[in-house]
Amino acid sequence: MNMKSWKPLLCFAIALTISFSGFGHSEEVIAGSHVNASDFYANIKDYGAIPNDSKNDAEAIQNAIDFIAKKEKSGGGVVFVPRGNYLLDKTVEVKDTITLLGEGSSNRWDNRMGSNLIQNSENMTTLLTVTGRDTRISNLGIRGNEKANTDGITLDGAEYATIEHTLISHVGKRGIYDKGGVVRKIENNHIYQAKANAIEGKLWDSCIVGNDIGYGEVGLYITGGPSRINGNKFWLQEAHAVWLGGNKAILSANDIQYPGGIGIYINSKNNIVSSNLIQVAGRKVDANHFKTAIFVNGSRNTITGNALVQTNTEETRYGTNLTNYGIYVARGGHADIVITNNNIEKTLVNDIFIADDALDVLVEHNIAD
Repeated sequence: MNMKSWKPLLCFAIALTISFSGFGHSEEVIAGSHVNASDFYANIKDYGAIPNDSKNDAEAIQNAIDFIAKKEKSGGGVVFVPRGNYLLDKTVEVKDTITLLGEGSSNRWDNRMGSNLIQNSENMTTLLTVTGRDTRISNLGIRGNEKANTDGITLDGAEYATIEHTLISHVGKRGIYDKGGVVRKIENNHIYQAKANAIEGKLWDSCIVGNDIGYGEVGLYITGGPSRINGNKFWLQEAHAVWLGGNKAILSANDIQYPGGIGIYINSKNNIVSSNLIQVAGRKVDANHFKTAIFVNGSRNTITGNALVQTNTEETRYGTNLTNYGIYVARGGHADIVITNNNIEKTLVNDIFIADDALDVLVEHNIAD
């Protein structure tokens, strides 16, 4: 490589190094400008937050957010949560154009590493409330109190909100609750041990992708659409893994293991449910028709290419051969339903059940054994 070709690369590397040094020192100057890193970046320690002590840090974190929120017209910025555990005695509000950024957390529920926000009062409705537009919560651990009636993260009118790479565990109510707004990205999170539903709300025009969701009543309870629900893992829910109440959703390539009730409950129209793996549905419920892999309670739905597995030789403590129905189309005059190319391991009652008042149901090329 000659001198002319490597000099620009060297200059670019130096500029990047100087630019990202702001994450360690809030007064660094961004290369090639007169802007201090502190103009778009706040470390919560600089506002009084102290990790791993017995004092509450909610006020310090809120002060850091409020400082950056004032920069909203110039693009907002980052509120950085260094590694350690920080106690919350009141709700922290995430405002317009804020990225609340940590250093990661544990893979599941121990909170032994990374940046964690820990509930320290039972008198809270939610640990974080997101009210702003263009917000992001990333690489944090959020640990609740199972005895409290508290949500982990509440989206309250927020638009274009992203929650990613975050561990939400042991909350007394819901992991993520959407009260209203549009366009959410909920991606690559771990949500465990929510007392109520792990993710609940309208979730209008959202992407819910790559999440690992364990326990809780319902893994995903969604009432709005259209949404893309792809590549998630749902396991050991007390009731259903997915309750789909919004129209025009695409639900594909999800791994659903040992739901207490139904694997996928479709309670809406114009959805595509494709290429999902559902294993041993109906582990806990008493109602025979709820011991079902896919339950259809709406018209114009397409169910294709799913694998519905009955046997369980790997984790026998969660049950095996419990599912009564592979696919169940309920009464109600539902019409224009397509059921094709599904692979159904033999169920206890009926691999595919179609109510006698259903209209125009196409059933073909399914394998049942």
